[in-house]
Amino acid sequence: MHTPPHPCPLWEKNLVYLQPQYPGPRVRTQPITTRSLRKWSPGAEAALRDCFESTEWSVLQEPYGEDIEGITHCMTDYMNFCMDVVVPVKTVCCFANNKPWITSSAKGLLNKKKRAFKDNNQEQLRSTQRELKVHLREAKESYRRKVEQKLGGIT
Repeated sequence: MHTPPHPCPLWEKNLVYLQPQYPGPRVRTQPITTRSLRKWSPGAEAALRDCFESTEWSVLQEPYGEDIEGITHCMTDYMNFCMDVVVPVKTVCCFANNKPWITSSAKGLLNKKKRAFKDNNQEQLRSTQRELKVHLREAKESYRRKVEQKLGGIT
């Protein structure tokens, strides 16, 4: 009795299809950091100056007598308190993949460019791209000057 050959060759029977359990390689992302920055303005400077001028410094110094460390600690705390009251604090999110010259206005232009691309508005896309190019050139130049100024003092 003769049996017909199997439709699948022997070498194909031994193959096993393996599928990984994980969804794929995960990119390690840096966490978003937040920084608190003081928003200085001429009005804030004047208000802080008024706060310091109206302060009775002797009242703050009396309890510590000759203790320099205690006086320094007390004065520093009081100055920080005055700055917290007078100068507004702005919290900024810092993304690890952003270049240091990317500002909020550059982000706004980038988002405007994305919207123009999404809406398929070619004319607005071109004009926004030109505006963004000029803005980024100026921002990079400004950042370069800032770094050179910081490093200029180091000789």
